[in-house]
Amino acid sequence: MISTILSLAITEGVLRLEDYPPAPLVGWKWDHSPYRTQPDTAVNQIGLRGRPIHYGPDDFVVVLLGDSYVEAGAQLPEQQPERILERVLREEYGIANARVFSVASAGWGTDQEYVNLQNYFRRFRADLVLLWFTPNDFWENAYIDRSLSVKAGIFKPTFEINSAGTLQTHEILPETKIQLLWEKGVARLKGIDYQDWRLQRWLGVIPPANTEFPGEVPVCPPTVITQARMFEHEGEVAITVTSPEDIEHNRSHFSPYGKKPSEREKYQIRITQLLLRQVAAEAEANHAKFRFFYAYRPDIDVLVSKVQCVRSILSGVSLAFDGADLIRPLDTQQLRPYRITFSLPPTARDLAISKDDVHLNDKGTTLVMQGLSQILLQQGLLRREM
Repeated sequence: MISTILSLAITEGVLRLEDYPPAPLVGWKWDHSPYRTQPDTAVNQIGLRGRPIHYGPDDFVVVLLGDSYVEAGAQLPEQQPERILERVLREEYGIANARVFSVASAGWGTDQEYVNLQNYFRRFRADLVLLWFTPNDFWENAYIDRSLSVKAGIFKPTFEINSAGTLQTHEILPETKIQLLWEKGVARLKGIDYQDWRLQRWLGVIPPANTEFPGEVPVCPPTVITQARMFEHEGEVAITVTSPEDIEHNRSHFSPYGKKPSEREKYQIRITQLLLRQVAAEAEANHAKFRFFYAYRPDIDVLVSKVQCVRSILSGVSLAFDGADLIRPLDTQQLRPYRITFSLPPTARDLAISKDDVHLNDKGTTLVMQGLSQILLQQGLLRREM
């Protein structure tokens, strides 16, 4: 037994020294951002797109927490929300000591936002943490990777709901190189990629998706539009959207909004609610106030409310869809004190970067930051508590 233990310890040491097998990437920042189109390399001290984090003892420090909407990887640095919000606070509200910094990267869910907020607080302080919630956070939070297909994407920090109904960290990779080597060998014998093998195991941990469809087929509107072109639709006509995403397994931008939600969609909602409460607790433990916000857009939210069916172009299966209010699942007693919602002016036009990119341009971002700041002022959140 002693000989075996020593042999394993020596083998593990050699494998670690040689870094073999190399471990897959878990999580990403600006250097691996999937939405990075700007060539700039400016990052803050924790490797995220944004200005260096510097502030004085009397400054009012705001952290913008989020995903691609905060990172704004397709826009110039001066068009990042951190810069726009700081200008609004200083020039329109007279808060000359306001300093705003980004903790965000494209494709993050609430899980990565929580982990990286912890990283931020290890080195810096904040007076206010603002999480820009996006509806795709729901489905992203339920998986060990970020992908819209049956093919696994990059691994990411992941949490699961334990038997007590609370969050616990899910260890993505094995603790030892020996075990990683063994797992990769098993995947190779099965003829699949290691990430795909791990994803298959994870799908057995979380509740099932809509993998078996009942005979009842939803009555779908005759107006059919592809997902790529859906934001060009105009008028009041209800529509059916055809999507290349993994509709059947609830890995899509249309989860968790099934009119007859699967157990997996219900899980996506529960874990997102728990993660938001955890982010709030992290901010408050570091003496910062916390709010998450969502701005209803006249171009996207109004259009999504007209979608009644989503049809998979892979299988032809149609699912009844309810997009009347994309963040309705977050209107709970526990989250209501932290929740900020508001609507952009119904007459606002040309808010997106382009027809092919519905992320907000600088005009749209400015409208969001102005509406947000007004509510923050009303709630008394724009002053430091000494």
